[in-house]
Amino acid sequence: MTGWKIALAVLGLGLVPLGLPRAEQDHEQANTLERLAKQRVEAARKTYEVLWSNYRDGFRVSNDTLYRWSKRWLAAERDRSKKPADQTAALLAHRNRMADLERLIRNVRRVGQATVDELSAAEYYKTEAEVWLLQADAAKKGP
Repeated sequence: MTGWKIALAVLGLGLVPLGLPRAEQDHEQANTLERLAKQRVEAARKTYEVLWSNYRDGFRVSNDTLYRWSKRWLAAERDRSKKPADQTAALLAHRNRMADLERLIRNVRRVGQATVDELSAAEYYKTEAEVWLLQADAAKKGP
């Protein structure tokens, strides 16, 4: 085998480290992913909370927008930690946000300021969240 073929074989097998050692690269990547995951949770939380505050104060955004941002917050929290307790906490928090949304829309509907479809959508959002919570609980218990 000629010199250049040996060099290609060694590089192809990954026997020559390039840049940082693999363990350092993995650690650095893990730190970056954790930082980004935390930023994602915080951005979704902040957006939802601003929208919720505006909605409560009468600056109407669509309830679907609140739902979508709550789901983004839920997804970000679930992606950040795979621990069963964290998964359940994230699902429970989403369900509680959707229950609060339904309760608020029901009250607004009573005074004629929300439509039937807004209320039924909020009922759907809360019910969906309850289903996800029950499914997660059943999955933890196993077959």
